[in-house]
Amino acid sequence: MNPQFDLAEPAILDALRDALVRSEARYGALIDRAGYGVYRSSAEGQLVDANSALATMLGYRDSSDLLRLNLIRDIYADPDTGAPHRQTGASFADWVDARWKRRDGSP
Repeated sequence: MNPQFDLAEPAILDALRDALVRSEARYGALIDRAGYGVYRSSAEGQLVDANSALATMLGYRDSSDLLRLNLIRDIYADPDTGAPHRQTGASFADWVDARWKRRDGSP
């Protein structure tokens, strides 16, 4: 532990919390303003986070609509594409080559 910082000091804790909030806001803005779709999903394919560009690309009103969906069941044109998401253990594929379908079912 760094002896320069006493984490029991309320002022230091407040400064750390403020820095974390600012960092999260910058990261969130960066992802949401990206011109391409960005998402995170669970190993089972449940969408955990998605940006508005992905929602627009897939024909949804906003990213909150996407968070109700499952990649494997609802978005991949071929559910067998989801096999990398079904891997067990701590790691799974970062990249899956897949055809996606839009809200209206079109590719």
